[in-house]
Formats: sequence, C-alpha cells, structure tokens
Amino acid sequence: MGYQVSWLEEQRVINVYTFGDLTFDDIRASSRITVEWIRSGVAPVHTIVDAREATQFPNRVNEFRQALVHPRSSKVGWIIVVTDDPIMKLFTSLIAKVFHYKLRIAKTHDEAIQFLQRIDNTLTIQLPEVG
Repeated sequence: MGYQVSWLEEQRVINVYTFGDLTFDDIRASSRITVEWIRSGVAPVHTIVDAREATQFPNRVNEFRQALVHPRSSKVGWIIVVTDDPIMKLFTSLIAKVFHYKLRIAKTHDEAIQFLQRIDNTLTIQLPEVG
C-alpha cells in the first residue's frame, strides 16, 4: 500500500504516484494533500495520477467516491490518470463525471506530460532526456 505526492512543476503540476494495495485511507490521505496543493497553487493546477503500480484498489464506486476529497476550487485543471487497468479507467471516468473534472487517461507518464504540454502552453515541464 502506498502513495507519494510531489510537484512535477512547482505550483502547477502535481504528481501522485500510487503503488501496492491501496486502501480508502490511502486514497483519502493522498486526496487531502492534493487538494491542499491545488488550493495553494497557481491556476490551473493539473494532476497526474500514475496508478500503474497499484496492485489493488477499492472497487466499490460509491465508497471510492466518498474517499476522495473534492477541492471545490476554480484552480483545478486537468486530471490525467496513467493506467491500463480497465476497472481503474471506469472508476476514474465515473468519478470525473460526478465531480465535473476534466479527465484524460494515458498509457504512460510521458504521454500524460505531452498532453499537458499541448493543452497548456504556460507550463515549463519537460520530458526527461533519454540517453
């Protein structure tokens, strides 16, 4: 079980990395941190949630939704979820509709960054150099 929340671009892009068996407490705690950072960030604050290493997560939509802390802020930008898991894709799509989030699903972290670069030209975030 675990998560790590960090700035990918200070005050603009939050990176949430999840791994192992996620509990409702993990989701609630990482969500609270993310909301605090959105509120203190510079709009729009985008979030990348990399869930590729999450081996298990709560699978009841209503409880999953209740575990999330909704920011209720105009600073919320895009949320990009990095996953191949069809159930995670379904859950995040349902949650995005309930909270009216702008959601994108990506297969890789690089794809998520490239999407943000395309839709928000104020970001300075760069892909890591290879080689």
